[in-house]
This record gives sequence, structure tokens and C-alpha cells, in this order.
Amino acid sequence: MYVLLPRFKLSPQEVRALISDLVIGSRCLLDLAAPISGMPNGKKCELIDDVEANVIKLAVEFIHLNGNLLSEVDNLDTCLELVRVAVEFEILGLGPFCVELLLNKFLSVQNIWSVFNSNYEYIFTAAACLKFLATKTKDCLQNESFHDLDEIPFRLFLSLKKMADVSEIELVSKILQISERKTDPRTFFRNYCLQKLRLLALKADDFSNLRQLFSYLSQEELRYLTIYTSPLKCCLKTLPPPTFCSNASERTTNKRLRTLTFVPEGDIQSPKDIFRAGNWFEPKGNLEFSLELRTKKCVKLTGFEIFCELDLEKEFLDDSREAENYTCNLQGEYSVSVFKESFCRKIEFPAKLEKDGWVFVAHCVIVPAGARLTLRLRIERPRFLRNLLASPDFQEHENTFFEPPKISVKTDEGDLTNDYCILKKISYSEM
Repeated sequence: MYVLLPRFKLSPQEVRALISDLVIGSRCLLDLAAPISGMPNGKKCELIDDVEANVIKLAVEFIHLNGNLLSEVDNLDTCLELVRVAVEFEILGLGPFCVELLLNKFLSVQNIWSVFNSNYEYIFTAAACLKFLATKTKDCLQNESFHDLDEIPFRLFLSLKKMADVSEIELVSKILQISERKTDPRTFFRNYCLQKLRLLALKADDFSNLRQLFSYLSQEELRYLTIYTSPLKCCLKTLPPPTFCSNASERTTNKRLRTLTFVPEGDIQSPKDIFRAGNWFEPKGNLEFSLELRTKKCVKLTGFEIFCELDLEKEFLDDSREAENYTCNLQGEYSVSVFKESFCRKIEFPAKLEKDGWVFVAHCVIVPAGARLTLRLRIERPRFLRNLLASPDFQEHENTFFEPPKISVKTDEGDLTNDYCILKKISYSEM
């Protein structure tokens, strides 16, 4: 049996360990230990300064149990000390073990920046912090402590290849805000940020919201960006300036779910108000609704919300009962056309619908850039329907994803106004 003597502020405390454990688990600790009976040559156990005895006990237990712990690591400071001991005394396997402890138990959006700032020199703590930041990037950037990050951890953070829920323009905007708080904003930006930011992943429209960026770039860099984001890009034969990150892909791991709204919440009346205002209609026969969208970018359609029939009979009777369910009378399909190729798929609807509301129909389809998506929906012999028009904002919907949409609505009696809409919104994300 060997003994170790950690000392932290007070007098040393003995921690006992088996020599076989130390031989396998940490040669560094073995060199500092001595047999309880003493060495024949009179060598004494060396002090292990600035380490608490309970931390060394945990390290010895980890070695003895072949990479496990029965004792609880009950606070963040102890876990960080274990990382330091793992690195300084080269304890096999303890560093990765602490990484999992930090990720699963101790790191949070509230403490991540302070932990990273104070412990980035220890590779296992830095690895845990960077992994945490990669999965909770957007939330962590809202923490004001990010503004106080030292330069080295700042560069390490910007070196992340993937970030969750944060687009490159959001990251650049945040970095510009931080740079402006520094004593010399331009020097800070150029020395610690410029080569890590993926400016080539931004679009021409993005730069209109990044005015401050222009004062930090050289004339050569500005000229390159101007050509790179213009239709003349195909003629660009020079390499990016050496100060630019050559990676032109977004680093976000989760594309933000977006919605294309047809009828805003403010335009949706309650069934009682609809009844009193007479703002409903009952088509004769079937109703066919068609929507055509042409994409500017590759998107993934995840589903859409469609309005259900109204339960106006209870309004006629002034009945306070809940709206009833009814058998689904919806059918539909979608088609995607690219050049001369197209394919069509049937849409599956729920078996039952609830009157007075709307239902989300989950349906996943990837639509390439430049393709035409056509959504056709049929309501068989509907009763009472909301008399809703597509919002003017929808008709003027100009973004980077879709061309102006086309809507057509037909009944057995003829065409309705092309503004009439039975959809509430479409959900999609950028690919």
C-alpha cells in the first residue's frame, strides 16, 4: 500500500493507493507516492500542492475501479479540479470521463462562458465547452458573459465547424457588436475574428445589414466581396484574400423552421363572430383548392395547416357544447416539377377532424431550387366554411425562398376569387 500527500491551504492529508493501480493508471502519481512503511533508502512521500484530498481520492478510486466512480462528483469545481489532475498527472481515461460529467451534469447556458474562459487551457474542459456550445449556440450567444470572453477562447469558439440554430449572418452581427465594445474595434476584429468568420457564406442582401463590417475590411477585401456576391461571380478567377476564411458553407446544424403564412392569426374570427357577421359560405358540391409555388432555394416542406369546417348548428341553437368531430372529407396530392421531370404523391390526412379549428397535416417533401411545387386539395361536399382571403402580405411575399404564389379555387358552381384560401400556413426549412 502506498500513500499520497495532497495539500491544499491546510496541512497534508494522507490518501492511500495500491501500487499496482498507480503503475497502470498514473506513473506521475506513482513518482510522488511512497510506501506506508517507508522507502529503504529513506525517501519520503512528496507533497502534492494545491490539490484537495477529496479530488485525489476520486482520482485514485477512478483508477482502482478501472475507469469508474462509485463516489459522487457533486459540484462543478470538483469536476474542473479532476480535469486538472487528469491532465497534470496523466491519469488514463479520467479526462474523457470528466468531459461526459461536464456535459451531462454541470455545464449550462448560464455558466458556459465563465467555465470556458477560466479553463480553456485544459484540453478536456475546452473540448466539453466547445461541444456544449456547438449544440446550444443560439442560447449561449444571448448570455452577456460572451462579451467578456478572452481572446484565445474567443478564437476557439469561432473555430467551431458546426453551430446549432445560428446562421452565419447572425454570428457575424453578434461579433460586430462585440468588436465595437473593444478599445480598438478594427484591430480586434481583424486579429481575432476575420479569418474565422465565413463571409463567403453570406449573400449580397446580408451585407446591407452589416454596415459596420465595411470599415473593418481593406479595399482589396471589399472589391472581392463585391464581385463574389454579384452576377459576375462566375468570372471571378482570383482566390479569396488570405485574410478570408475560404469555407463558403453555412455552419448551422439545425435549419430554422420557417412558416409561409396565408391567413394571419389576427384575421381568424371565432365561430360565434363568424356566425353573427355572416362571414361564412356553403359551397355546392365539392371544392378544389390549388396552390403553386416556385422555389428560389432548396427547401424541405414539413407540413401545412388547413382550416376545418365550422360547427354553426350549435350557433343557430345557441348551444354551449363543444365542437364535434367529423369524418375527414379531405383528399389531396402534391407534385414537384423540375425541368421536364415531375413526380406526384398522395397526401395522408387524419381520419377525424374537429370542427371550428384547423389541423396540421405533417408531410415531408424536398423541393429543389427552381422547382415548381403544386399542392392540390379537395373537400368533398363541405358544409360551412370560413370565408377567408389570403393575406395581402402573403400575395406580396418576397423572400429568398419562393416566387410569388398562384392560388386557384373551384367549386361545382364555378371559380371563386383567387384570394380565397383554406390554408392557414405552410411549414418548411432551408436545406
